[in-house]
Amino acid sequence: MYPESYRNYRIIKHKEKIKGIDEAHEWVGLYEVYYKNWKVVAWTAEPTITWDDIDDLIWELEYMLEDAKKCKEDSLIYTEKELEDMVKEK
Repeated sequence: MYPESYRNYRIIKHKEKIKGIDEAHEWVGLYEVYYKNWKVVAWTAEPTITWDDIDDLIWELEYMLEDAKKCKEDSLIYTEKELEDMVKEK
């Protein structure tokens, strides 16, 4: 059971009309949602990740999780400076 105040992630579907195109563009985003007394009180202004459909969004999240676990297992965790230095070496 969740406490009175908590947060989780929810997929929110969007439909946008694009100028010059008859069909509206649909996409989904994963948002952090906040609750108080088991009711939604807010969600983040920007999604954590977006994709064109739910299946692709879930696939991407699974791919990200797999990579994160691999980085941890192989000790491939860098500082921003280390990554910047790698880019400069090229």
